[in-house]
Amino acid sequence: CAAEFDMPLEINGYGFRKPQIDTQSGKRLQYPLENFWKLASEYPVKVILNSDAHRPQDLDLQNTGAFEFTSNLGIRPYGWNVGRNTDTTVLSLSQPLP
Repeated sequence: CAAEFDMPLEINGYGFRKPQIDTQSGKRLQYPLENFWKLASEYPVKVILNSDAHRPQDLDLQNTGAFEFTSNLGIRPYGWNVGRNTDTTVLSLSQPLP
């Protein structure tokens, strides 16, 4: 559905800072769910990363593991273009990040 309607999917980086949980299969992140993103990687979806920072020191996506997570799944996340249109801030997706 996201691919059909060109709707970006977001990986929430806060999950990389949370403690892992124990499951029958072993320890895993609470989120993002790897199986979901493995499935998503099989489709032409646009993926964006969000630090979901609750504190200023959490703004750095480089330290969350989000880039390593997407790289391991063959996902190239998109960046953002930020512009201003009169009194409105306009966000648009850029090309996938290198």
